[in-house]
Amino acid sequence: MRVRPSGESGTGGLLAVNRRGTPARVPKQVSAPGDWVVELIDHEHTRYQRLWEEPRRHFRGSEVGDPCARSLTLLAMGHATPVDARRQRIFATGKALELVNVGAFRAADRLVEDQPEFIYEEGDLRIVSHGDALVRGPNDRTTLGEIK
Repeated sequence: MRVRPSGESGTGGLLAVNRRGTPARVPKQVSAPGDWVVELIDHEHTRYQRLWEEPRRHFRGSEVGDPCARSLTLLAMGHATPVDARRQRIFATGKALELVNVGAFRAADRLVEDQPEFIYEEGDLRIVSHGDALVRGPNDRTTLGEIK
C-alpha cells in the first residue's frame, strides 16, 4: 500500500507532486516543528513576573556592578525589570547544574555549607550576597564554590 501526501499540511504541501511531476504549491512559510514548544516554555517563564516588590534596604551582590545610580535606586524602591524568557532559561539551566554539583560535593562529604550568605555593611550601605557552596578542599581548607 502506498500513501500519498494530501498537500493539506505544510509538510504534505512540500512533499506532494502534481501530474506533471513538479512539486505542488509550496507554502510561503513553514514553521519549524518545535516552535510551539519554545513558545510554550517562554510563555511559562515570563507570565508570572512581578513588576513591583516590597522596597528593601539592601542590595544584592549581583546588582553591585550596575554603574547606573538610577537603576539601583529603582531596584531599592521595589521596581522589578522583566527578564526575557531566553535569559530565564539560561538561569534555570544554571540552577539545575548548581544542584547537581552541590549534590556531588555533599555526596563526597566535602560540602561545608549550601548557599552561604555574605553581608557587607558600611554606614547606610548594606550588600547581601550568597555563594553556591562552601567546600572543604583536599587540605581541609574551606573554599567558596561559585558554579557557572
